[in-house]
Amino acid sequence: IGANYGAKYARKTCQILQLKPEQAQFYFGHGDTDVEHIKDIWRVIDTCELTEDEWRWMCHAAETAGKLYRQMYEEASQN
Repeated sequence: IGANYGAKYARKTCQILQLKPEQAQFYFGHGDTDVEHIKDIWRVIDTCELTEDEWRWMCHAAETAGKLYRQMYEEASQN
């Protein structure tokens, strides 16, 4: 999520709050970092032989993380 939306929301946050980009380094940096992290995550997942139950937990964790990230970005863009 950060890889896809981090920079977009960082720009929007800067615009709404009239911030300079260096004041929103977390958003910008986190999005950039996630681009590489997602590649690492897929490499690790590809090497694992997960059971169906483990895959269900992986999906649950990913969905939960996605919801939390979305809330964080939505709240930041509403203020």
